[in-house]
Amino acid sequence: MRLKSPTAMKKGARPGAPGTTKAYSGYFTHPVSTIQARHAASQLMRALIQLLTVDHTPREVMDTVSGASNGPALVHAARKLGIGIVTERESVFGGATNRGVYSLEPGSRAAALQLLRQMEARHG
Repeated sequence: MRLKSPTAMKKGARPGAPGTTKAYSGYFTHPVSTIQARHAASQLMRALIQLLTVDHTPREVMDTVSGASNGPALVHAARKLGIGIVTERESVFGGATNRGVYSLEPGSRAAALQLLRQMEARHG
C-alpha cells in the first residue's frame, strides 16, 4: 500500500477536482494545506499506535491520545486506507448511554504497522 502525497489546491478549483487534495483519502472533507495534511498524518499515526498498543480503546481515549476532537473521522480515514477497525457499543452510566470502543481486526495489525512505517518515513 502506498500513500498518495497531498497536492496544493489550485486557485479557484472546487473540492474533489483534479489538483485538489483530501488528505489521506478523506480525512478532511475540504482541500487542505500541507501543514493541515501533516497534522492529520500525526493524529492518524498516534491513533494507530494506540490501537496497536491497547486492545479496546474508547472514543474518548482515542480523541485524547491523538489530539483530535473527532475520533470517528480518524477511524474512517484509517478504514479508507485499508485498516480494519471494529467499532463496538459499550453501555455506560447504567445503560443510560453508549460509547464507541475501537479495536483492530486481527488481520489488520500488519497493515497498520506497514502504514505507520510509510507515514513515519514520509512525515518523520
